[in-house]
Parts: sequence; structure tokens; C-alpha cells
Amino acid sequence: MAGYYSSFRSLQFLHHDYCPRVILVLPLYKYMALPELETLEIVCCGDLREIFPLNPRPEKQEIVKQFPRLRRIHLHNLPMLHSICGRMMSAPMLETLIVTGCPALRRVPAVGGRLAQPPTVVCEKTGGTASSGLGWRRSTTLPSSTPGTHATTGRPSCLEAPSSG
Repeated sequence: MAGYYSSFRSLQFLHHDYCPRVILVLPLYKYMALPELETLEIVCCGDLREIFPLNPRPEKQEIVKQFPRLRRIHLHNLPMLHSICGRMMSAPMLETLIVTGCPALRRVPAVGGRLAQPPTVVCEKTGGTASSGLGWRRSTTLPSSTPGTHATTGRPSCLEAPSSG
């Protein structure tokens, strides 16, 4: 089983598209990591529910999966997608987040720990659906009042840090 945990350690680019019946991409178990992953692109997978589901056995404490080199996430036309990786994931180097056609998505990665600007965020605003309710988490090194910006307008995006209180 040790070989399985290290099989994807060197993966840098993951592109998955036009697989309408796939429901998950790659299960991540407790000791499995993707430390080299820089780009994640998932497009037109209608039944996809979670990209990196965590171990189905309950843990004593919540696992935060680390993606230390992840810079780009592009998710498009994934109507059933509710999560990228469990309840919590961290991508401190995230530069670009593009989310369109993902009405069930509720969480995006934490981006705290970066010294640079917050990531550029592009998402479609679809009234009262998920894009307005995504949980945008930042660590204390990024002030929660600093939202991402839309790539073309430079205005605050629809994904902003949740207000406290």
C-alpha cells in the first residue's frame, strides 16, 4: 500500500474533461499528498461530486489537506460538485481561481500564508446560488477584508471573505 500513497507525489498538472459519469477524481487517504500539484483543471464532468475525497472513515480531528504548490484552479460546468477536497484544504500559493457552472460548490481553498496579493478570482454570479455562498477562508496573515479581484475588471469578485459576526 505504500506504493499507492506515493504514486502521485510528482503530479504537477491534472486536467480532466468531458467525463460525464465520473463521480470522483482521486481519493486522498490520510498519508497521501499531492505536494507538486500546480494546476487543477476539471471541465464538463456532470456527475462529479468531489475531486479529492478523503478517507471515508471518520477521523478524530478534521484533516486539512495541504497543496503547497497549487497555483491555478479552473472548474467549469460541474453542476454536482460540492467540494474540491473534503471540508478543508490549504493552497497558500494559489494565484488564480476560476469557477463557472458549479452551483453546488460551497468551499474554496484557504489561501493564508502567502506574502503576495490574494488570488485572482473569476466566478459567475448566479443570483442566490452557491457562488455567492462559497466559504472563502484565509489565515491571519491575509486580512479577511481583502477579497480576491475579478481578472478582467479588477473589482472585488463574488468570492469574498465571509463577514465575522
